[in-house]
Amino acid sequence: MLLRMDWFRDEPGTRAVAPHVLVLMPLGALVAWWAFDEGGYQPVDWQPGAVLALLLAALVVCTPTLRVARRPTRRGLVALGAFALYTAWSYASVGWAGSTGTALEGSHRCALLLAAMVVTCGAAPPPKVLWGAATFVAGVIGLAALVTLRRIDAADAALGLFLDGRLLAGLGYFNADAAFFTTGALLACVAASQRRT
Repeated sequence: MLLRMDWFRDEPGTRAVAPHVLVLMPLGALVAWWAFDEGGYQPVDWQPGAVLALLLAALVVCTPTLRVARRPTRRGLVALGAFALYTAWSYASVGWAGSTGTALEGSHRCALLLAAMVVTCGAAPPPKVLWGAATFVAGVIGLAALVTLRRIDAADAALGLFLDGRLLAGLGYFNADAAFFTTGALLACVAASQRRT
């Protein structure tokens, strides 16, 4: 079971992990939703998730319980700062973009990813919470892979799910599928590195 009850108890010499679990659970729900809805590509799908991620990021920044007990590593802060600069540059590029609407939408997507990064890096969850999150997301992606295999098996014209030998089924775009399923494999390796898995 992913959310074991001992995650919600303080062990001697450690801190409670419940706040981190409660902050990461909505992000996990977003991943699960988007995994079965073309990766959340359409604005009607990703924009509500962006609002939720921004609210969670604000919660992490404004809640000492989440932020103070365990600070992010220097590498984490550098990565967070670099991505924040990239997001700012993305918004600045709207000023000279040929299609300002497309540039603004891309910048909003960057803001969504930055908010998710603030939640995961800013809250600096303890290792057992990160292990649980990796296990959950790997499980969701694994389930999406099984659903995709079932679609390929059940399709009357399975070749229609491929383009030039590349898989279109799943998220609907072969580069997205490759990244998505590779992410699941990497997270499964992270989860499998722990004896309890």
